[in-house]
Amino acid sequence: MTYPPHIFADNPINRGETERRDEDWILQQAEDPASRFLPFRNLNVLLTDQTPPELGWLSTVQLRSLPPEAAWIFLGLLDGVAHFSVDLSKSANTADRVEAETGWRFEDCRTAGETMSGPNTGLLSHARAQLDWNLRHGFCSVCGHPTEKKRGGQSRQCPGCNAQHFPRTDPVVITVVADVARDRCLLGQSRGRLQRMRAFSALAGFMDQGEAIEEAVAREVMEEAGIRVKNVRYHSSQPWPFPSSLMIGCLAEADTTDINMDDEEMTDVPLVRPVGVGEEAGPTEWPAASFPEYTDDRLQVFVDHLWAASDGNLTAGVSVLSGPGLYTLTVALARADGTGRQPSSREQRIAAQTASIAPALLTELRRRDCRGMGDDPTGPVRRGRLLQLIGAFTTLTALGATTPQRQKLAAACPFCAAAGSLQVSLPQVTWRCFACDRSGGLREFAECLLTKALTGSADPTLLR
Repeated sequence: MTYPPHIFADNPINRGETERRDEDWILQQAEDPASRFLPFRNLNVLLTDQTPPELGWLSTVQLRSLPPEAAWIFLGLLDGVAHFSVDLSKSANTADRVEAETGWRFEDCRTAGETMSGPNTGLLSHARAQLDWNLRHGFCSVCGHPTEKKRGGQSRQCPGCNAQHFPRTDPVVITVVADVARDRCLLGQSRGRLQRMRAFSALAGFMDQGEAIEEAVAREVMEEAGIRVKNVRYHSSQPWPFPSSLMIGCLAEADTTDINMDDEEMTDVPLVRPVGVGEEAGPTEWPAASFPEYTDDRLQVFVDHLWAASDGNLTAGVSVLSGPGLYTLTVALARADGTGRQPSSREQRIAAQTASIAPALLTELRRRDCRGMGDDPTGPVRRGRLLQLIGAFTTLTALGATTPQRQKLAAACPFCAAAGSLQVSLPQVTWRCFACDRSGGLREFAECLLTKALTGSADPTLLR
């Protein structure tokens, strides 16, 4: 690839086009102790306890042979070794034993994609999409007869009417529309998931049959925002295995700028502009509801509650905090030095325990790998997004920004001290210094921040 691949892309596997023509060979590989299986449970993937996590590949020995009710799919070959995905949803005892014996856990695939390396997410995308398709297509859509797996799960065939069935991929256009003259771009918040997350996105929608990519972009933007576009250009693509989409990323220019929103589908469609350090974002320039507002008052209340619950020992309270609580305390720690002003009583209280709070937070972050959310009932997908948003504010606060509505930062890099070289990508919550070419994500930067609080210098080995 000539561009940095997106998550769920960059799949390194050889899909075994020649090998999968031999059904007997595939069956032999499924019984070979050298073959590797990636377990899923209710379409959640098994991840290791490493930092960052890896896919939890197992052998048939570790699985103690495949349960007869477990559905497996041949994915392809890596370094000459056959790799499979396997569904343990109907084998609860096997799934529970795997977690107990390995110490690993089944994780929501969207959340997993936020923490793993690119090639791992590409494998995950392939495995989840193909397994899900096979689970959904156990019966023939022509005659209703049960279908049979062929080519290791790459197709299915009906023994009743001999119809062949192949996996589908649903194309989706997702477009950044730029108002070039006024340095703005168009974002939208749809009803449903984005509204619940209080997040905004580039406008996206499924392509219709008999429609070119450029036509789909123009139609979707007109339907959702009432804006006419021109100069549509392809940017890049991304597999999206929820369940089987291909995101086609495009750029376009706004030919008109009078917004006429579809209020049945959308809650807001603003034209926004980038905001730099020292600039204030107006209400229509960046949707402030996208990010949590961690004001000094809110932090004061949080720390006061933690102080009371731990009898004044904030370090002791770290292990019982939820994921958001860990990052809230990280934000408080980042502000505790009171640089350039008189520290508040709350900041003095935290600063006095920095030497013990910081290593306790580091230990807890590494143990949970920034996905532990206690008894938070909001669901794994939203939990992962919540961590992203909190991490965004943590990152921006640590780099000297005063509000969470920032994309470009003028603060100096904490590693090379170069000014004006930092760029933070939101809402993915990744950052990069163009001077020293270091980069990192949510967990890495939180660890870096805490290490710097302890030692006065950032540790580059904590970054990917």
